[in-house]
Amino acid sequence: MGYVGFGISQNGGMIGADIVVVRGANDDFTATSMTSTAYAPPVADAVNPWKFVESNQQNGESYFVVQRKAGGCDENLVNLKIQNLEQRFIFAFGRTQDFLYHSVNQRYSAQLNLFQNDIVVGPPPDLPHFDVFMSGYEVPLEVDSFICTTTVLPIELTTQKYHIVAIEPIINHVGVAHHFASWSCPRDFTPPVNAAPDGSWDCLDMEAVAECELMPYIWTAGAPLWTLPEHVGIPLGLDGAQNIVIQMHNNNPTFQSGIYDTSGIRLYYTTELREVDAGVITLGNNATPQGLILPPLQEEVHVVSDCPERCTAGLLEPITIFSIHWHMHQVGKDIEFRIIREGVEILHLTMDHWDYNWQGYYEVDEFEILPNDRLITECRYDTRTRTDTTYGGDGTQDEMCYIFLSSYPAHAANACLSLEMQREDQPHEMLCLDGNITSYYSEPFEPLEEVKFCNL
Repeated sequence: MGYVGFGISQNGGMIGADIVVVRGANDDFTATSMTSTAYAPPVADAVNPWKFVESNQQNGESYFVVQRKAGGCDENLVNLKIQNLEQRFIFAFGRTQDFLYHSVNQRYSAQLNLFQNDIVVGPPPDLPHFDVFMSGYEVPLEVDSFICTTTVLPIELTTQKYHIVAIEPIINHVGVAHHFASWSCPRDFTPPVNAAPDGSWDCLDMEAVAECELMPYIWTAGAPLWTLPEHVGIPLGLDGAQNIVIQMHNNNPTFQSGIYDTSGIRLYYTTELREVDAGVITLGNNATPQGLILPPLQEEVHVVSDCPERCTAGLLEPITIFSIHWHMHQVGKDIEFRIIREGVEILHLTMDHWDYNWQGYYEVDEFEILPNDRLITECRYDTRTRTDTTYGGDGTQDEMCYIFLSSYPAHAANACLSLEMQREDQPHEMLCLDGNITSYYSEPFEPLEEVKFCNL
């Protein structure tokens, strides 16, 4: 036998993963705690919290049982804690005990909750689904392009309300697809007059969907199947989406021709309505040249978006957050989210070791945003590979600093964004949750003694 590796990963990739490796032969096995800091062989940790329990090998199959405490925030003992919620795990194996490059067929990643007795990987069983696909248009010979198509629900799905309970992305041009967003539109929505014969149209500005609502689902590179909590659903049919528009962002810097896009989403739905409808709140910096300005050749550029109390004062009720989707581009380094309540930090989430190729929704222990809470988003970038200033924008070579908070109940408040880079001792403009713009000075706060969720 060679080795088997299993690890907790914030982003679904190898960098920053907390790994246990089992090696040995003839019933003499060891479990070693290791950490990966690069796309290179992992390094053994100074302290090993893992214990090898047992193994069994028969009929060409092997299984191993290893054990450790779920963990706390002691970085010298456990890098990433095992929590009672879905987390990303990576797996790999090799046929020798030396760490050689493991091919695509020898590695895997999945979102699992190890506290559940019955772990199900894949879409919900025995649920109907409806597919929404792009039209099959040819990807333009442009570095960045934004193409939309619309799909009308069958009439039988519009006579009553359903809840979408899981969304599975189906991507047929992985090397070119950057991200896509989806909109819920009225049944009588029609594409603009400049749409191509296949129904697709150029849609960077999204003016054509002004009458539609952004759905609480965005696909980004590496995002897997997203399953909503058992009490939350996205409305479909009556009182929900009846005509769905997908906006696909393609990044084709080598101008590949002959790529036809039939990517999309598979919506798993149920007639057994959930307790609440899902919504989304967007935080961060507006992706414009004024919203983000990153100088080149810097090991770290720190950007802060501070959504003040006055921007949340108009909330009519608490908003509950059940998952979080972080988003930056290729020079992103790490990203943080804080809630300040009455001048004291009460929650601090982090996404370290940012990997552009591994994104998606992360389940969290539910928490509330209350009226008059202050919401802080921090993004850090490493621009040492850039020789020119990087600005905020929609292109892949541009940058973004966004956090998408999946929430309930569904609500009209949906964004609190910095309209310009924040600078010390200077006011900055914020787009508040109520749609108004305010000028604001950042103020100090009392931080938590430790990060509450210890690297989400």
